Amino acid sequence: MLDQYLSWYDMALKALKYKIENFTTKSFSKIAICGMGGSGIVGDYLRVLANDRLNYPITVIKDFNIPKWVDEETLVIGISYSGRTMETVSAIEKALDRGALIAIIASGGKLIDLAKAKGLMYVKVDSGYVPRTSLPLLLYSALKIMKELNVNIVSEPEIQESIDILKNCRSYLNDSLRLSSVVKDNVPIVITDPRYEPLCLRFKNEFNENSKVIAKCEVYPEWSHNDIVGYEGGVRNVKVILVNPNDSSLYQKVFEGFVIPYLTNLGYEVCEVKLQGKCMLAKLMHGSLVAGLTSVLLAQRKGVDPLETRSIKLYKEYIKKIST
Repeated sequence: MLDQYLSWYDMALKALKYKIENFTTKSFSKIAICGMGGSGIVGDYLRVLANDRLNYPITVIKDFNIPKWVDEETLVIGISYSGRTMETVSAIEKALDRGALIAIIASGGKLIDLAKAKGLMYVKVDSGYVPRTSLPLLLYSALKIMKELNVNIVSEPEIQESIDILKNCRSYLNDSLRLSSVVKDNVPIVITDPRYEPLCLRFKNEFNENSKVIAKCEVYPEWSHNDIVGYEGGVRNVKVILVNPNDSSLYQKVFEGFVIPYLTNLGYEVCEVKLQGKCMLAKLMHGSLVAGLTSVLLAQRKGVDPLETRSIKLYKEYIKKIST
C-alpha cells in the first residue's frame, strides 16, 4: 500500500491527461460536491481552495440527500472512486431529477453507467487502487473539470507546484517514520487552522482507516475556546500533531508562540508537520502525502493490515440490505 502513496506524482500526471467525456456546459451560480470518505475529501479540498477565488461557496454533501437549493442553476460533481457508493449515487440521482448540471468522477460502477445512459459528463479514472490512495486521480480530475467550466480556483503554476511537491515523495518518509514512532500506542490529536481543516480531517481519516486507531481533529481558533481546557485534565495517552501552515501567517505565529509552549508546559509532546510549498494546493498535497505515509507506517508498527476496512464493509452490507 505504501507504493500507492509513493506513486502520487504519476497519478497526478495521469489525471491531467484524462478526457472529459460528454463535456457539457451551461450557466450555474452554485456548486455542490457529492462524495464520501476518501472520495468526499476531494470536495473538502475544493471548498477551501475556492474560498479566496470564488464569489460564492462550494458546498460539500456527504449524504444520501441533497439540500433544497440544489436546482437547475447548480453544478453538482459526484465523486466516488468505485462508482458504487450508495450515498453518492442517491445524491446524484436526486440532483439529476432537479435538473442540475452534473459531472461524475469514478473508476466505473453505477455512476459511470448512469453518466453514459443519461449523457452526463464524466471522467473515468484508473481502477486498481484503494479509494483513499487515489486522491490525486480524483482531485486533479475535478480541477480539470472545473477549469473547463471556467471555475478557476487554482492556476496552472499552482497545479505544477503541487505536482512538483509530489515528485519528492520519498523525501517525506523520514518525517513520516518519526511521526509514526511518536504516535504508536497513543491517540493522535491533529490541530491546524481553518484553511487546512480538510487536511486535518484527512490526517484523522488516514489514521482511522489505515492504522485502525481513534484520532481527533481540532481547528484553531475554535480550539482555543473549548478543547484547550481539556488538556488540563492530564490525560497522557495522546500525542499532538500540529499541522503548521509554514507561511508567516497569524496562525503560524499563534501555533509557535502559544499553542506549542502551552501544551509542552503541560507535559504533552507536540510533533509539527510544517507544510511545504508556496500555494495552498501544494501544501495540501504535501500534508496529505505525509498523512498517508505516516498512517501506513503506523499500521506496520502495530502489526495491522492498512488495506483492510472490515467495519466499513459491515456497514455497506447492512445499508444495502435495508435499502433493497
